[in-house]
Amino acid sequence: MACYISPQKIQMVLFIVMCSGLFACNSENKASLSANSIIYCSEGAPEIFNPQLVTSGVTIDATSKQLYNQLITFNAQNNSISPSLAKSWHVTRDNKKITFYLRKNVNFHQTEFFTPTRTMNADDVLFSFNRILSEDHLFHQVSGGRYPFFQSVGFSDLIQSIERINDYTIRFTLNRADSSFLANLASDFSVILSKEYADQLVKQDQMENIDFQPIGTGPFKLKEYRAGSFIRYNPHEQYWGNNTTLKQLVFDITPSNTGRLTKLLAGECDIVAYPIAHEKIAQNPKLALNEVTAFNIGYLGFNTAKFPFDNKIVRKAVAHAIDRQAILDTVYFGDAKAEAATTILPPSSWAYDKTIPVIEYSIVTASGL
Repeated sequence: MACYISPQKIQMVLFIVMCSGLFACNSENKASLSANSIIYCSEGAPEIFNPQLVTSGVTIDATSKQLYNQLITFNAQNNSISPSLAKSWHVTRDNKKITFYLRKNVNFHQTEFFTPTRTMNADDVLFSFNRILSEDHLFHQVSGGRYPFFQSVGFSDLIQSIERINDYTIRFTLNRADSSFLANLASDFSVILSKEYADQLVKQDQMENIDFQPIGTGPFKLKEYRAGSFIRYNPHEQYWGNNTTLKQLVFDITPSNTGRLTKLLAGECDIVAYPIAHEKIAQNPKLALNEVTAFNIGYLGFNTAKFPFDNKIVRKAVAHAIDRQAILDTVYFGDAKAEAATTILPPSSWAYDKTIPVIEYSIVTASGL
């Protein structure tokens, strides 16, 4: 028994501008750049360019979907699991063996610092996950040797082995059935790296570059990074998925909320996230304020192994005694878009059960238990 509080909306602003100070614009290329470039004003700089190693939202936003792909991914419409680098997969009846069948002809980025000689295959998948799982792996300790997401879900305890069946087939064997395994592989952290690039870096004695000069299979590749200023991405011309029409994607690093809003109003960025002054934005005919449902839950949980929360009646009483609406009004300043959750799963999840009743706030009920 627990009490959950869910901010269900994230604010985003979309504004199409003519040009940015980051670009060398002139009258001849101005229209072309505005039509084929996006400038995103980001609230911070990435810690690193490999999402395996961090849980920072800023880092994930700036790297995971742009530079990399996972074996499988979440469908944006209903959060179901969909194919990505694995075109299909098979789960045995005991749910302990999951075999993935990889796409062929998936190209890694070609950049100034790396030219691939082969397409993605099972060796890259093995490298990406063995780096996380094995402390003896040559790259495990590179960039600190911490993989916080995978450590938090007990990944190394769950995985018994990863087996290369052939160039395009790979099998995970689990120590036990785990219903969260596929979802964890679809997360932003489970990216696939290039083993060939890693081998090159070993020969060059530059192993740390695997996390700072990234190579992936994603729709964009790193062109330029100026620390604390901006990240410039160019399209991955040989991307296996739907090709973008953009000529470049720029993350303009602007930590200040006021600074991002100022740049937006001045036409120096196309998109900002988590904006301030919502009413002012909504009143501006040149701006569009979009809202999307967040796939997250904030909650207060009980340690049922400790007194007095090892008693079900106590847990029920505390749950009834918590005024969730008062917390929402205080934390989210009365924002009507912040909703009190009924379960640990948000309504956007395919597994959400709308029949579960809301825990009523009632001191009378709580004291009578």
